[in-house]
Amino acid sequence: MVTMHKHQKLKRITSIFGVFILGLAVIGSINVLLGNNSRALAGWNSGNIISDYVFTDSKSMSAREIQSFLNAKVPSCDTNGAQTSEFGGGTRRQWAASKGYSAPFTCLRNYKQNGKSAATIIYEAARDYKINPQVLLVLLQKEQGLVTDTWPLSIQYKTATGYGCPDTAACDSTYYGFTNQVRWSARMFHAIMTDSPTWYTPYVLGNNYIQYNPESSCGGSTVNIQNRATKALYNYTPYQPNQGALNAGWGTAHCGAYGNRNFFLYFTSWFGSTTISRTFVGMEDSRWMELRNDTRKVDPITGKEVDGTLSAGRQLRFASKSSFKVDDEQCLRTEADTRSNQRKCILFRDTKELDITLTPITEKDVRVVNRTFKRDLRRGTVIKGTTLPETQIVPVSAKITIGNIDYLVSKYDADRNIERGLLSEQFTNASNYEDITPAAYRLKESTPKITPSDGKAVGDSLKSGLERTYSSRVRVNNVWHYRTSHDHGLNLDAAIPQPALQKIDYEAFSAPRWMEVAKNTNKVAALADMATSTNLAKGQKLKFTSKVQINGQWYYRTESDTNTSTDKAIPSHLLKEIGYEKFVSPRKMKLSKNATKYVPARESAVGPQYDQGMSRRFSQKIYINGQWYYRTESDSKSGTDTAFKASDLEEVR
Repeated sequence: MVTMHKHQKLKRITSIFGVFILGLAVIGSINVLLGNNSRALAGWNSGNIISDYVFTDSKSMSAREIQSFLNAKVPSCDTNGAQTSEFGGGTRRQWAASKGYSAPFTCLRNYKQNGKSAATIIYEAARDYKINPQVLLVLLQKEQGLVTDTWPLSIQYKTATGYGCPDTAACDSTYYGFTNQVRWSARMFHAIMTDSPTWYTPYVLGNNYIQYNPESSCGGSTVNIQNRATKALYNYTPYQPNQGALNAGWGTAHCGAYGNRNFFLYFTSWFGSTTISRTFVGMEDSRWMELRNDTRKVDPITGKEVDGTLSAGRQLRFASKSSFKVDDEQCLRTEADTRSNQRKCILFRDTKELDITLTPITEKDVRVVNRTFKRDLRRGTVIKGTTLPETQIVPVSAKITIGNIDYLVSKYDADRNIERGLLSEQFTNASNYEDITPAAYRLKESTPKITPSDGKAVGDSLKSGLERTYSSRVRVNNVWHYRTSHDHGLNLDAAIPQPALQKIDYEAFSAPRWMEVAKNTNKVAALADMATSTNLAKGQKLKFTSKVQINGQWYYRTESDTNTSTDKAIPSHLLKEIGYEKFVSPRKMKLSKNATKYVPARESAVGPQYDQGMSRRFSQKIYINGQWYYRTESDSKSGTDTAFKASDLEEVR
């Protein structure tokens, strides 16, 4: 740290009244800031001007919030100095030129140095040195009036915070420049807050004799400095206001000093109490409320009414409250004022809980335009676990408007008096689907699902050849649009145009075949993608004559179901070939007539005809459709799936 030179310890009384460039315009704006002087200084304590907590609350404002604050303080900048000068001599431009300064004039809200805005410079200094940025804003105002000045001169930026500018000597050019001034001030405050041994601090915690004015003849008194933040202010501006300066409010008095007094006045005017940790705290239950009667907002610090009259019945959402009572009453701050950090609130007695009365509407289906949630009508907050995906269809039967926000209420919630709603802007009319007998279709080409009413694509394109079951449809512009069973079940408004679909149906086996059920199961409606109540026992043998493949899975349909065109089938992986079983012991048999071999599972004859009387040894058998088939020992060994009907054989005696 840089040791402060002895001559630098004495700060100016205050340049807000001592520098000619501020003049009457600034003084005039000061006089209307708070109005009642005694009330404005009611919290003044010369030994505790500001608490350590408030002084070091470096996160009180973001760079964006600082910029918004500066914008609000100077809505319009007289950049070219075209307005009439408050000091005579023509326009502001002309008056400044007579003093050696030229336009354009850059207001603090627009000021930049080395590519950084004033807001960023203030924010970074506050962050780096752990000082409340509000303290630095007040410092800039009380020293050079920069926060509210609509036509500041370049010299005001050169010595923006008055750092290195004691009352008893000229300013030290080492510290010239806006960034320099802001950062050195913050650095000094940080050094004092952390008891840096390298920083000159003539004041200590406890009793200190502090003058009323640089002139010792004006006297002074002992002040019990109660915290480091107050010590830092006295090290920066080493005088206290006498009773006359306190009585004068924003005015002047004989032997008066105003720097620390004005710091207190600006801070409480702009940001609230210097000793309460926070003027406002968040509400545990932020919610919409209604005004009980015509009322006005109040400043919780001064108790003064602000802004215009708000009409009885108006609905407002409150998000924070004063951390202390105002006129013996809790004071609630609106969400809008909370966001912009406005120091104004409405007394609790002027509010009442919101009356949630729904307006019935003709029941209709609406579709979610973008993913959304149900909201708590009283609080306006998202309700966890109520996500509604894009294209979700919701039956609604009521509506309500709260704080100029229009809500639709689902039939489910309206029937049960549940205070939940849907933002109207997130919905549009839904398609009116009709149910169909579920059927499977295959995509002819890659295509996305669409919302039929407007043809808007939903999600990514589906790949060509994708197979799905469809359970409902809607006709739009003379084209049928089919909805999958999955989307039908979820009641989503998304479908595929019929021209992009090819119907899937059963096809015949090249030859009917018998198979065995591998485990207890049920038939399924393959095209409808659903189970049926038809029970099948393990080991049951069935004849299959048709099949269908859906999403890579084959389904086999029995002969009887094929003949009746019934959509009942068995997934192929739940079936197995009927196996041969061994004889207790191989034996020799002969043909009782001319005969051929068969493929048993297909009940089809194969190969040549064999003559009556031919004998062979048989070692395996299989039973299909009421018929036994015997397989020769040689065919058994080679695994050839052929056998003679047992009815064509007789024992060899």
